[in-house]
Amino acid sequence: MKLCSERPWSSEHRKSVRVSLVSFYDWAVQNGVAQDNPAARLPKVKTPPPAPRPAPDDVWLELLAAAAPRERLMARLAAEAGLRRSEVAVVRADDLIRDLHGWSLIVHGKGGKQRVVPLNDGLVAEFRAAATRRGYLFPGQIDGHLSAQWVGIVISKLMPRGWSMHKLRHRFATLGYSGTGNLRAVQEALGHASVATTQLYTAVSTREVRSVAVAASDRVAPPMRAPDDPTVPLRATRPAPPAVRGAVAHPGHGQPPAAAGRPSIQIDRLSWPPAKPDHRLTG
Repeated sequence: MKLCSERPWSSEHRKSVRVSLVSFYDWAVQNGVAQDNPAARLPKVKTPPPAPRPAPDDVWLELLAAAAPRERLMARLAAEAGLRRSEVAVVRADDLIRDLHGWSLIVHGKGGKQRVVPLNDGLVAEFRAAATRRGYLFPGQIDGHLSAQWVGIVISKLMPRGWSMHKLRHRFATLGYSGTGNLRAVQEALGHASVATTQLYTAVSTREVRSVAVAASDRVAPPMRAPDDPTVPLRATRPAPPAVRGAVAHPGHGQPPAAAGRPSIQIDRLSWPPAKPDHRLTG
């Protein structure tokens, strides 16, 4: 417990260490090396959800320029079809299918789940050029195909420092959501079980956030100009006229609208109101 609590590690690193210790002692208990799992009593480490970090255009273009045809196809499957590195590793030549809407790819996802992802024409052309024989598109020594780890290493090495192949999947999610506004469709394309997971992949640009504020202010705020702009005249305002005692209340500061064609009446404020008549009987 001191190992995880006293060292100045980040929450992500402490969580990783705890998972490793729990897994190790689980193995030790199952194989009779230990009686129990002390790591299971360590408190769970909560980590904030990571912010999406999609690969920008310059990173993407640099990768394409440096990649050989095989690596280029791997990268395009991640960035333009949203495949994980483990899904890229097991793509087969006969996974490319065609229907009434065009070409699509059968993706073999986590837990044996499959999904169908549409492909653009350029990606289809590269795929068909690489699929010269049946079987895995990227053959290797792990059950006949490359390992997911190796695919990730190969692509990440072609990217600038600090970027990884997984950020191409973030790029796919962000651009897909930005272009359609359909988070549910992006979820299906990525193969996520929950929309909440998809939200971690989709970055919202500062421009889009600003457009929300502008749209809201256009409906709420009155039209204004900058105080130092002399080219736009300010709207003149008139002070409200003094109320006349005894007048009937009307809209417009208590004054009735003037009737058309009716002469104006000057009111002598000194003699207003007139003296009340004396109705007492005399005689």
